[in-house]
Amino acid sequence: MEPARRALTRPDGTAARLSGKPFDTLVYLVERAGELVDRDDLLHGIWPKRVIEDNNLNQAIATLRRLLGEQHVVTVAGRGYQFVTPVRRVPLAALPARGEPAPSLTRTASSPTDPGPTIGSFDADTPRWRLRWPVVAAFAAGLAVVFAAIALLALAPHATMSLVGTRVAVQPLTSYPGAELTPALSPDGDRIAFSWRGPTGGRGIFVSQIGAAEPFRLSDGGEADDVNPAWSRDGTRIAFLRRYDPERFDVMVMSSLGGSARRVYEGQMFSISVEGSPLLAWTPEGDHLLFTTRRSAASAERTFGLHRLTIATGQLQDLGLADQPLYYDTSPAVSPDGQWLAFTRYTRTQRLNQIMLQRLGPGYVPVGAPQRAPDLEPDIHHSLHWGPDSKRLWFSNGGQVFEWLLDGSPRHVHTLGPRFSTFEMSIVGRGTSARAAVVTRRTDEELLALPLDPATHTATGPAQVRAPSSGVDYHPRISPDGTMLAFVSDRTGPRAIWLANRDGTNPRPLATVDQLIVGYPRWSPDSKSIAFHASAPGEARVIYRVDVASGATSRLFNGCCPGSWSADGRSLYVTELGNLGGVNTVARVDIATGHRERLFEGETAMESADGQHLLYSKQREPGYFHRPLIAASGSADETRLVDDYRPSAGGLAPVDGGFYYVGLAEDSTPRAIRFHDYASGETKDVAPVPAVTAIGLTVAPDGRELLYSAVDGGPESDIMLIDFEAATDQ
Repeated sequence: MEPARRALTRPDGTAARLSGKPFDTLVYLVERAGELVDRDDLLHGIWPKRVIEDNNLNQAIATLRRLLGEQHVVTVAGRGYQFVTPVRRVPLAALPARGEPAPSLTRTASSPTDPGPTIGSFDADTPRWRLRWPVVAAFAAGLAVVFAAIALLALAPHATMSLVGTRVAVQPLTSYPGAELTPALSPDGDRIAFSWRGPTGGRGIFVSQIGAAEPFRLSDGGEADDVNPAWSRDGTRIAFLRRYDPERFDVMVMSSLGGSARRVYEGQMFSISVEGSPLLAWTPEGDHLLFTTRRSAASAERTFGLHRLTIATGQLQDLGLADQPLYYDTSPAVSPDGQWLAFTRYTRTQRLNQIMLQRLGPGYVPVGAPQRAPDLEPDIHHSLHWGPDSKRLWFSNGGQVFEWLLDGSPRHVHTLGPRFSTFEMSIVGRGTSARAAVVTRRTDEELLALPLDPATHTATGPAQVRAPSSGVDYHPRISPDGTMLAFVSDRTGPRAIWLANRDGTNPRPLATVDQLIVGYPRWSPDSKSIAFHASAPGEARVIYRVDVASGATSRLFNGCCPGSWSADGRSLYVTELGNLGGVNTVARVDIATGHRERLFEGETAMESADGQHLLYSKQREPGYFHRPLIAASGSADETRLVDDYRPSAGGLAPVDGGFYYVGLAEDSTPRAIRFHDYASGETKDVAPVPAVTAIGLTVAPDGRELLYSAVDGGPESDIMLIDFEAATDQ
């Protein structure tokens, strides 16, 4: 590693790509090799004078581990990190030329013939830098360049000015019952449109003059949901999506003052767990709309891409941006001058996206290939909006606002805070300032315990909150011996696997892998290990195993969404994700050898309580299915047991004689905990559930209690208005 050149070379002499904050993090840790580095010290060392959330550091550490291997950087739970591999500083002159093997990075003692430390070197007896005059001269020259750059910036302050600086005013825009979602500020920032299920009617689009007392209903979706409003550039029209289920939608356009909504297109989207906002974009003159829908290719494979709709003629044109079917492009934003399109790109098997930039020619035809935002790792980026000068793009990530000057790199400009929604922000420039509308949550997913009669499979009382917190808690799982509860929580920071007594007492963190998304904890049959998955930028999802007694965590293999262990504890059933719109496959993986047996189309497979069948759902068909375990690799023995379930809508909990699951209403909204009886083939309601029910369903071994995750009492969110003043100190 050469910090001055920001270069990292592999043992074979090839360059390793590592830049930005992950490289800074590596330098900081290597310079303190062998020491325990406190998390706060590391945050302040890498992001001085900025308020940064833990996710940024987690992603930097995860990037290092993927590049270097996981054995070099060790997490010390509750304290920080330690670079444990021995380090030796060597003279610059001793570094190999490109293509030559690098020296061993092992600390060694100086030999009698060793000339001793020279430029920037050290050994075990001399752990400090020694600068010779050539380095001092070079350092002075570098300072001269820095001071010259500072002087130039001082002469041109507008080059670094951000309209998103200090928060000067925060006020609630809405405080109505229920959840107000997908806010969109008008181009002048004086009005706001949002989606809300009002006192009467279904979820519709409401518009409010900022400062006025009450909004007026612009649209009513009836049985459908009207969401994702987008203003035309002149503020006279609003386009929005009318969603009928997770896949079907209509694109609607109407006057921003009221009247009738006109359907301009019937579309189909791929339902992904994270897709952000906005989902619609107008072109500057208001003649076209951009959005993502299914391609009408002759191939049977379901692929999706960004399209341009000419409103007057109804003509739809595929922009042709994704050159591979594994990409899913969404969240478009067109610059005010019409020369640039920004959007987010997802890759198959991942829940993280990358911000992309595409130059547009006459008629909004793409020119060349889209380019990735520089120095920006894949993450959950969303809420893309252009500044009025078309030279900067604002976006949000994890409660933070970023700004990308197109001739530079994205930079953090403001921290909103943890209570603001991860996925919904609207921001507009107003002269020398900016205004944003952001969703703030008033409720989070809680773990709910429902008492049961194991003989009749009926509820014996209302559900009660278990292990309460102010964070998001989901994926509950009771251990096979009935004594412990595992779940996922962000109550103290990044999402991690937590452990508690079965009654919810003594909650404590068990495992964190410094990755953004963690889920699906699954107990081994002996209650000694838990398998779970995590998502990392730039790679497929990964299955980990944590030892419950020690907390030691190890990486097993690639895969998603473990359904269950096999009864003998030797295998895991995992989901292999197909291309976006493709087929997901159930696979059985031998834990000891890694041998993978692909079984059939499906996901999140679990063995039945008697070990005779595999139970699973499908991405492209509603319901729960089963087939004999002995014939799992065949296709003729599949049977659909229920038809009112879709993946990622609660989950399944097998018990003797049947299974519990979350049944859905016709609009795919969670409706009730249900029980399916194998012997009779009948399914009955057990207890109602809130409309916002998260992944995770588990039943105690004695059958007397069922746990699930939901927003207790229904979702509650409001919209806050934030005014910023410009800032130049970046």
